[in-house]
Amino acid sequence: VAGRHGLTRIKEAVAAGHLNQADLDARVKKLLRAKYWAGLNHYKPVNVATVRDSLNQPEGRVLAQSIFEHAVTVVKNEDKLLPFQRLDTLRIAAITIGTQPEGPYATIFNKYQPGTVYAVPDRYAPDSTFSRIQARLGDANVVVVSLHQMNNTPSHNYGLGDGALKFLKNLEADPKRKTVVVAMGNAYGLKFLESARTLVCGYEDHYAAQLVVPQVLFGALPARGKLPVTVSETMKVGTGLATPDLHRLRYAAPEREGLDSKILTQIDHIALESIVTAATPGCQVLIAKNGTVVFDQSYGYGTYDQSQPVTNSTLYDLASVTKVAGTLQAIMYLKDQGKLNLEEKVSAYLPEMQRTNKRDMTVRDVLLHQAGLKPGIP
Repeated sequence: VAGRHGLTRIKEAVAAGHLNQADLDARVKKLLRAKYWAGLNHYKPVNVATVRDSLNQPEGRVLAQSIFEHAVTVVKNEDKLLPFQRLDTLRIAAITIGTQPEGPYATIFNKYQPGTVYAVPDRYAPDSTFSRIQARLGDANVVVVSLHQMNNTPSHNYGLGDGALKFLKNLEADPKRKTVVVAMGNAYGLKFLESARTLVCGYEDHYAAQLVVPQVLFGALPARGKLPVTVSETMKVGTGLATPDLHRLRYAAPEREGLDSKILTQIDHIALESIVTAATPGCQVLIAKNGTVVFDQSYGYGTYDQSQPVTNSTLYDLASVTKVAGTLQAIMYLKDQGKLNLEEKVSAYLPEMQRTNKRDMTVRDVLLHQAGLKPGIP
């Protein structure tokens, strides 16, 4: 009850004896205590110009992802497909219905299975659109269909188009492939997907849900959710299958692992400066902590002729990476133990070099690639 009309009704209820004055006072005091607890007795107007930033802090994104990690539900797993394990034996194709190909769901899916996502942005697309997609599946033996932009309207099948539902039936009838259906929306919509043998509910098309669901599919995150409602006789409240954590790399905001997003943005400046000064034509920077990738960005081109942009799926020749990924750590460990001096000549540790023209190289010079050794491929 609110507004002038509401106040009139409250007065009438008190006058008629339907509402006790003491009870009314207690309720008002409860409301006032809540306002006091919220600090409204020191009210400050909200700066509307900063509302969006205030509501989208990194900590909020971390919380949202954590919520969906506990909510995403594997409703059916009759073929024991989930999580996908032997990726070398699976030819997985993903089809997103109702979202763009560059969305977060497709981006994360491609981290585990690059270049396999087909998008149908219009969830009410005609049969011909789905027929063309099905013809492009080639030798895929697993097809993951995610349904996006669902709604809460039962009379409209919760946003599930007839063409999409027919397409799912055709896929499920194909003996050459197994189909995984992902509903990124209202759980009640699962009743239209009951024939699926492998069924996952993401509950919303929220950004965080789109990050989490592919990670559950590939075992980077375990499935822990349970249905909060009864959808049908076979999908009752509490239904939900646990799936294992395969310890594949996860993806989350830096704050998830105690890092600061704002500080990591300085990497952009460093990378771009190195490109401008021609120190490198391009690069990819990936940061992972505790098995979680918190930063993954690509910059520039693969070569100085700028013919091929660097992407997050660009393949590199590892070349001298073993020096910094293996040898360097071992040497610094010996240094910390006092068993090796960086300023000492390498020949002090390798006597066979004492009668060569390399006898005066120091350990530090070798580590810094400034010992004067000629480059070559063994």
